[in-house]
Amino acid sequence: MALADDIRKLGADTRAALTAALDYHYQTIAIWERMVADVSQGVTFGVQNKATGRVADQAEVARNALAYIDKYLTPATFQQLITTFEAFFFDLLALWLRDHPGILLRKQVELETVLAAADTTAVLQGVIDRELNEVKYRKVAEWFEYLRKLVSVPGPSADQVAALAEAKASRDILVHGKGLVNPVYVAKAGAKARYAVGDVLELPDPYVRTTFGLVETVVGDVAATVASKA
Repeated sequence: MALADDIRKLGADTRAALTAALDYHYQTIAIWERMVADVSQGVTFGVQNKATGRVADQAEVARNALAYIDKYLTPATFQQLITTFEAFFFDLLALWLRDHPGILLRKQVELETVLAAADTTAVLQGVIDRELNEVKYRKVAEWFEYLRKLVSVPGPSADQVAALAEAKASRDILVHGKGLVNPVYVAKAGAKARYAVGDVLELPDPYVRTTFGLVETVVGDVAATVASKA
């Protein structure tokens, strides 16, 4: 039962983290919108850049607010959703492999690694880390194929996996491609691709909310299913 409890806790903690990220997003927007409304009513203030010493007055801050949402806040929130999902998925795999070390029985380990390890637990953790690092560079669909080799799980659906792949591709293009769509995004996103090569990737609010719902659902379903088989 210890493994099942750990998996359920991982799922619950992950869903709470996803909700917290979206709460932060919308509450921050509400604060900025309230600030803009206050400025329109005559409220004055200044905000100092602690690094440069420059002070922006209320008019400048209000002008920048909506642009900051699109350029900084929304991308940061979206990236957090995908990063949180990835952490859940690979933490789940690690939990399962630590509890079922026989799965890795045929994996080769260099003698230097064995001699440098504090104990067999450390050796096992090193093997798990190496194994999962290799899986991380595969396609999202292959992540779930790997999971199903470890434990029989019916979901998520092919459509959910495809949507997750597109969301991850969107995150990757934001981080590594400055939001400019390239052939790598199109290949990773497949039939779910939202943009063509050369387009600037956007994150409209309905898309962010849909991604949150998708990730939360998949995390909850996968955690519950895998825990039931632990």
